[in-house]
Amino acid sequence: MLSLNFYGGVNQIGGNKIFLRDSDTGLFLDFGTPYSIRGNYFEEFLNPRPGAGLLDLLELGLLPSLKGIYRPDLVPATK
Repeated sequence: MLSLNFYGGVNQIGGNKIFLRDSDTGLFLDFGTPYSIRGNYFEEFLNPRPGAGLLDLLELGLLPSLKGIYRPDLVPATK
């Protein structure tokens, strides 16, 4: 059965993130930055740390924490 999960972009500008799953196959569509949330943490000259991989974005909720979606070398090890 096909399922759709929305992780951003609903009732906001930017940051549309949709996860489609059918049985054991999934597709994650990421269409950008949620401007209202990003503006709480970053501005023109303050951005996520380049060497932190996806850590800053995951910790601040700018990306949903979805196991097995992101490149393993960019995701922090779980404790």
